[in-house]
Amino acid sequence: MASSIFLPSVPQLADDLNTSETIINVTIAIFIVVIGVAPVIWSPLSGFYGRKPVYLASMPITIAGSIGVALSRNVGDIIGTRVLQGIGSSAVLAVGAGTIGDIFRPTERANAMGWFYSGVSRCLPFGATILTSGSTRPGLSSSNRRYIYPIYRSMSQSSFQPHTLT
Repeated sequence: MASSIFLPSVPQLADDLNTSETIINVTIAIFIVVIGVAPVIWSPLSGFYGRKPVYLASMPITIAGSIGVALSRNVGDIIGTRVLQGIGSSAVLAVGAGTIGDIFRPTERANAMGWFYSGVSRCLPFGATILTSGSTRPGLSSSNRRYIYPIYRSMSQSSFQPHTLT
C-alpha cells in the first residue's frame, strides 16, 4: 500500500522536482526493495528484545521518513526518506505474524492472519482513497498535497500498535 499511494502523484512529483517520471518510479522501486530487506533486521531484534520494543522503535522511524518525504525538495531527499520509511514500516510486516501467533490460539490463528493481511493489503488503500480524495482539488497546492501522505502513514502505522501497548 505504501508504494501504491505514490503512483497517482508520479507525474506531479516529477514536475515539482524537475525530473522524469522514470526517476520517481525508481524511488518507488527502492522503497519496495527496502521493505523486502529490512525485515531481516527487525525479525531477529524482535526475537531478542521482544515485539513491543520493535514496534515502538519502528513507529518514529516511519513518521520521520513520512515527514521527510513531505518536506523533500529534490529526488535525493525523496530516496533517503523513502528508505527511512521502508525501514520503519517493514517492522509491522515482519513482526505482525509473530504478534498474532502470541495473541491467538492455534485454532484461531488462521482467521486472525487472514484479517491481518487483509487489512494490510486491502483495507488501507480504501483509507488512502478517502483521505487523498480532497487532495486532487484544483485549488490545493502541490506542497499541501505532500502533507496528506505522512498523516495517513502515521495513522496506518499506529493502527497496528494497540496490542503492543498493554
